[in-house]
Amino acid sequence: MERYLDVKKNILVADDNPVMRKIIKSLIQKKFPNSIFFEANDGQEVLDFLEFNDIDWAFLDWHMPEINGNDIVKKLKKEGTFPDLKIVMVTAESDKTNIMELLRLERISNFISKPVKGEKIDLVLKGLLE
Repeated sequence: MERYLDVKKNILVADDNPVMRKIIKSLIQKKFPNSIFFEANDGQEVLDFLEFNDIDWAFLDWHMPEINGNDIVKKLKKEGTFPDLKIVMVTAESDKTNIMELLRLERISNFISKPVKGEKIDLVLKGLLE
């Protein structure tokens, strides 16, 4: 297993399910043990957190209370306030049309389907480093 000990990122994991946040965080932490992790329970918490904190990567659940992941992405990209923020959408959606549109418009860096698997997250993480 390749680990990136020299890479330190500020990573936000947002999901209304605390178990899912823990899974995503632990899979990323295995590869990036020196990174700093933050968590959010809902979309409004994400926006509030981003307002006062410098985040490199955000893993956002598609379906969250208050504001869903899709609306967060649209708001952030429309305002252009976080041009360097790399966003990975996490979704249980079987229809990937909306996700593919966000990728096409370069509003997100990638996506991960639930259930989250180590192999998929490894590929996404490598892509984020490029």
